[in-house]
Parts: sequence; C-alpha cells; structure tokens
Amino acid sequence: MIIATPWAYQKLADFPEALNGQPGRAEKLIGLLQNSDLKAAGQQLYNSLEAPALHKYPLLVLFKDFLQDHGAAGALMSGSGSTTFAVCPTKMIAERVLEEFKTKFGTTYWTTVVEVSKQKE
Repeated sequence: MIIATPWAYQKLADFPEALNGQPGRAEKLIGLLQNSDLKAAGQQLYNSLEAPALHKYPLLVLFKDFLQDHGAAGALMSGSGSTTFAVCPTKMIAERVLEEFKTKFGTTYWTTVVEVSKQKE
C-alpha cells in the first residue's frame, strides 16, 4: 500500500490529539537509548502521522502489534507511511521476528534486518 504524503498531512487535521505532542519527548527518548533501556525507548516512539494512516489502513496496526508481541521493543511507521520498522534488542531476535512475520503475513512484503551498532565515543 502507498500512503500519499499530502493525504496523510491533510487527514492529520482530523486527529487533533495526535498533534498535541509532549514537550521533552525527544530528550526522554534519547536518554533512554543512551541508558540502553530499549524496551522503554520502544514505548516512546511516536509519529503523529500514524493516526490517520492506522485509521485508514488497519493492517498496519496488525503489523505493529504483531512485531511488538513477538519480541520487538517498539515498532513505528516511518514518515507519512508505507514503511513500518521494528527495533529489536538483538539481531537474532530481529531475524526470529522477521521469520514469524513472514509465516503470519506471507513473503510479498519487502522486509530486511539491519544491524545498528552503537557508536564508540
């Protein structure tokens, strides 16, 4: 599915609760990531454009819930849509979650596991 960016922004007006935001959210997320609290950080992931997209495309809700229920610390739609990503504690968990996702939803979706390593200071 393709979610048009103009549509997502236009429909965002129908979800005013998504626009209210929380002051300090980004700083809190950064702090949790710096303290390696991936589970708590995953719960802080936020994208206001999810509100209209998830409302129109409930399959995306199923994807997010499935990823989180099967080992992802968090899952989020990127940008104005069409991509959902999950953050997992380890590459091994990510690969297992991906295989379970394919078993449940099939292999017609473009999926990959990308390992992100912490930068050394």
